[in-house]
Amino acid sequence: MRYALGIHHPYSRRTESIVRRFIRVYYLEFNMQQTFCFVNGTHVDKLTKKRMRRHVMMGKNAGRTIKRKSRIDVPPHQVANMTAVSSVALRQEPVFDRFAYLDNYKPDNIYNNVLSGLSFPVKITPQFAEIVSNFFLFIAHKLYPVALGISIEKSKYTLLSILMSDKAAFYCNIALMQACNELFLGDGEKSPAAIYHLSNSLKYVRERLESEEALSDSTMGMVMSLITQEQCRQQHKAARIHMDGLAQMIKLRGGLESLEGCLPILLKACKTDLMYALQCEDTPRFHRSHMPQIISTLHSLDLPFNREAARKQVQHPNLDSALLDVLIDVICATTLFNDLHSTRKVDLYFFQEILVDYCYRLLAIPHLHSPQTLEDAYHVGLKIFMMSLFLQVGSQRIMNYDNVTERLKMVLESDILDGENELRFWLLMMGGVWVADNEDVEWLVLVKHAQTRKMGLGSWSEAKQIVEMWPWIGRLHDAPGKLFWDRTRR
Repeated sequence: MRYALGIHHPYSRRTESIVRRFIRVYYLEFNMQQTFCFVNGTHVDKLTKKRMRRHVMMGKNAGRTIKRKSRIDVPPHQVANMTAVSSVALRQEPVFDRFAYLDNYKPDNIYNNVLSGLSFPVKITPQFAEIVSNFFLFIAHKLYPVALGISIEKSKYTLLSILMSDKAAFYCNIALMQACNELFLGDGEKSPAAIYHLSNSLKYVRERLESEEALSDSTMGMVMSLITQEQCRQQHKAARIHMDGLAQMIKLRGGLESLEGCLPILLKACKTDLMYALQCEDTPRFHRSHMPQIISTLHSLDLPFNREAARKQVQHPNLDSALLDVLIDVICATTLFNDLHSTRKVDLYFFQEILVDYCYRLLAIPHLHSPQTLEDAYHVGLKIFMMSLFLQVGSQRIMNYDNVTERLKMVLESDILDGENELRFWLLMMGGVWVADNEDVEWLVLVKHAQTRKMGLGSWSEAKQIVEMWPWIGRLHDAPGKLFWDRTRR
């Protein structure tokens, strides 16, 4: 079989037969999950009738290209900007969340720096440019640490060149981007438009899996995008099927090591695996830990990573050894990312290597003891800290991680933190950062208010001195942390 990058691999006919049989089983199982429902439309309200008509017209217009003069005449970057601004205004979300991206967004960045620099198998129309621009503005920027000063422009260029390497991959990923945009800018997980675009992408993926490019890098990227899509829509069963399919594809390729030649896809696979494991409290399918190489690279860049100094900052040195090692390395990373000059030397892929290493090591440590222990408190705190590095503030509205929030609640309600006021306060603040714009956190606000009064804290500067005793990155956590602080003060 041939791979997307043009490398030929000497697969036998037996291997090809196994691949095709796996694909048939994989998607037969997925298709069996889909159900059709007959709807009684005689006694419904006006809104329901409107949605029904919209859904019918989508099927009627399938395959047709509808050109809207108003969008053709407006430059793509202006369309993206207008769509973004109007969507933000209508939804009236917290100012710090969405307008922060608009304030820092330069309309020409994506279109001129990325799209115009690539050779696509399909002509880039203003409509395509709008889809990609909105996707990177509202979706991709929320899944990468832009607040840390790490540039993602190079990664956009590289990933797009892989995902859109041919016509089938192009249309599939455009459909997935449209679906993501509808989820975030439209009607959320119930959006008929999102479901329509997702069904189109499934058709392209099915065709791709039956071709000679079934195990190519771009095909794997398409399946990873499908997994993220299902997670956004809270369709965990479908996400699991795709995740199992991805694991089998990587196994047929020769394991995770076989992707070393394409680092963006390898790290995307790891990140997809971790996001699914965190959301569903599942065991990760893969494992990647390159700590010696990471430390060597940091030293070669003359970047700080002093484990002995970090060890002295640990407040509870008698923790489980594996958990203690992760905590020390996270403190080292905190020191690194709190220094803007140092962070600018780190590219996105190296940042993801650090992230992947820490997350896999953390998820490999047993937790959920009964009764709760101090290790459980640190485990959930570090998990939220790591999630905040690759799921930006507000991302839980796209992808929910209710099980992590529930675990935090279990720890805070137990008696293991009696006498541990500072640790308890850090956990409360990390929880507040994670769910800063979620209305359903009144319990956290009340607990935080009581803890603040108990400790006699009267200002944000006093609160910062305490949270900085534990992992805390100012440029990432200060703004949502202060927002949560002010909310509890009110």
